[in-house]
Amino acid sequence: MLTDKHSKYYITSLFLCELARTFPHAVLSIILINKGIKLEEIAAIQIFYMLAIILFEFPSGVISDLFNRKTVYICSVLVSIVSYLTIYKFNTFGLLCISWFIYGLSVAISSGTIDVSFTNLYKNDALRLKKFISQAQIAVSIAAIIGGFVGSRFYLYIDDNIYLISIFLYIISFFIVLLFIPSNYNADVQNRKINQYIKKFTNDIVNLLKSKKLMELFILISIVQFFFQPFYQYWQLLFTDRNILPSLFGYLYTVFRLTDIIASKLYEKIKPSYKNSIIILLIIIVLISINYIIFNPYLYLLSMTILLTLVMIYLMNLDFCLRESVDSNIMGTIISLNSTINRLFSIIILAIVSFLVNKTNLNTMFFVTITIFVGISLILNLLYLKRSKSIET
Repeated sequence: MLTDKHSKYYITSLFLCELARTFPHAVLSIILINKGIKLEEIAAIQIFYMLAIILFEFPSGVISDLFNRKTVYICSVLVSIVSYLTIYKFNTFGLLCISWFIYGLSVAISSGTIDVSFTNLYKNDALRLKKFISQAQIAVSIAAIIGGFVGSRFYLYIDDNIYLISIFLYIISFFIVLLFIPSNYNADVQNRKINQYIKKFTNDIVNLLKSKKLMELFILISIVQFFFQPFYQYWQLLFTDRNILPSLFGYLYTVFRLTDIIASKLYEKIKPSYKNSIIILLIIIVLISINYIIFNPYLYLLSMTILLTLVMIYLMNLDFCLRESVDSNIMGTIISLNSTINRLFSIIILAIVSFLVNKTNLNTMFFVTITIFVGISLILNLLYLKRSKSIET
């Protein structure tokens, strides 16, 4: 039976998986170029990664809900090992596309697995659920910082053999889950005929998808990409425009990942509510308006750091609302569906960003995309509050 003590093993496994995943990330483009891949082919390889996630993330969530979340999570780690092994071995464009497809598959499978089991465990304890979400985010952020920095240093000495270190870390993560976290089969599936349960499961999904609140949460979470996509695609150029030296970019990347940790700790102290979300959104629009006219590099850097922190707190608040709103038996499916919608939105938003970049400068593009994000978010949050008040009266 899953208990509170098992969360430490899961977070340790999560930390090791993220450490393994990000170990080659800081030098990924260099590795691909050294394998003979052209610059224009790198983007094509990434498309195969995104395609795998879009195709398999939702089905993997359904399988996780119907059967055993631990088994699905273990499978994701095993597929990660296979993907990194093929990336390490393959040196041609076609084979690397297959490798990145397998890599995307591993990410898709990991969505909505053991984390959902702990969400169910803390469902009636909002403080403990918030703490779990925060601890998981902090573990992932620290792992990403260490992985990106240490991996880039190791690459100078052992080249793409750093993938072997990643594989070793994945193996340790695999055995931690295998040995120390109990299996959590869906009791309802065990107690009924599978066809009867699948029929009920499908009806539950359909009924939930008719919920206006759930649809609004899907949209609210997805449109945050109007901030993240342009920022992480163009932050180096945005900072260069403010006369911030490229030699500082490595340190700035670390600062940006540290904002995830700061946001997670602050999030534990803030009561999740739509009113608090509205306050955060109003502060964000004030900050981005100031950023649009500020040319002092230090003030710009400080303002952007605060902005990143606020957006992360806002997103974690939405994640909490989503998990709190969904029945435990179908939560993995809904979380995977949300992630798939999020990625589809990301592709659309990237196309919008590309259009805006061709029509205007980067600073204006960034201001416009965040204004869209805040505007739609404020409308939906205010509509929800209005409905809540009318129901109460």
